Amino acid sequence: MIGVCNINGFIGKMLDESGKPMTPFVTFLDVAAQVEHQKGITHLDVFITTPGGLIEDGDEIVEYFETLKAKGITLNTHAVSMVCSFGADIFLAGQQRFIDEDCKFMIHNPWVTLTEGDADTVDAYAKELRKLENKSLDSYSSKTGTSKEALKTLMKKDTYLTPEQAVQFGFATDISKKVQLNAVAFSRKFNPNPNEMSKDALSKKDAETLLEKLANNIKQFLNPKQMKMVLDATGDNEITFTDLAEDDVPGVDDVATIDGSPAEGEFVMPSGETYVFAAGILTEIKPKEEGGDPPAPEEMQALQDEVKQLKKAAKKDAETIKALKKSVSEKDETITEHSKMLKTIQKDMKQLKKSISSDFEAEEEEGNEGKNGKGGNGKPKSRQLFKPKK
Repeated sequence: MIGVCNINGFIGKMLDESGKPMTPFVTFLDVAAQVEHQKGITHLDVFITTPGGLIEDGDEIVEYFETLKAKGITLNTHAVSMVCSFGADIFLAGQQRFIDEDCKFMIHNPWVTLTEGDADTVDAYAKELRKLENKSLDSYSSKTGTSKEALKTLMKKDTYLTPEQAVQFGFATDISKKVQLNAVAFSRKFNPNPNEMSKDALSKKDAETLLEKLANNIKQFLNPKQMKMVLDATGDNEITFTDLAEDDVPGVDDVATIDGSPAEGEFVMPSGETYVFAAGILTEIKPKEEGGDPPAPEEMQALQDEVKQLKKAAKKDAETIKALKKSVSEKDETITEHSKMLKTIQKDMKQLKKSISSDFEAEEEEGNEGKNGKGGNGKPKSRQLFKPKK
């Protein structure tokens, strides 16, 4: 079985001037989590893109790869777009080492930034650096076959090697040419031999089956599997299970990360269970711990009495609500009666208005013709609202 491991970023957790980790970064735990999750591998391809990093973290990764090879696993390394500084040491762990044709490959001596210290401190740093230089020189020479004298000169400064030079000096064993990939889809149903046209006609049933598979693949592509993310009981840690869908339930051997790094340690979940992680792998799920001793009889009796009081109060409130509803209903009936009376009064008033005549004709007095509704003496005549009975 062939396994794959990706090393992409700084080697180790390095801090910038503000004290924050430089990202992306890769630690030994990241590498081990990737490899150990792939069970039963006999061949491992390691793809590397790194500007370098911490020697201690790099040494742990190299030693781990050596133990894999000692178990009989074939390990090949691939220098992708950039392999510099200690990335070269990791690259050299491969039995076959492939470098991309446009990869930037750089080697140099180990170095540190010394900001303060007396002569003794500087001497101590110098001695330690000399040990690291000799260690790298011995390792490079034994794995590449290049003489220490030539390597020593190359490593005095930042030396960039072309892919051809990397092969010439023994760092790489071969150059990988990038292949331009085109969007294609072949089927043995249609063409068993890609270099020849199929002579067998496809049956209707086979065609329907093939189309169904194609539809399922398209559906899966358009609706990719979502990673499952859960919070622990504190709400401070978001655990991401990279191989699980949102509806899946985490189980032992599932891979998880926290803030981009492999999950490590124990985390109590809201359900009360405890998830135990090691190198990004869920190794154990501890069941929820049972509560303490049951409450004493006195406490139980007090709780029961409290429940009775609550029920009694609830019953009293229900009776009060019922009485209020009855009172409101009676008031509604009174309002309805008053409304009916008001309507009757309004109706009577309309009838009264109809019986009253506001129109009249001005009648002149005998022997005197009035003008403009006035009598001979110039005074208006009085109105008669009701006609007198004759």
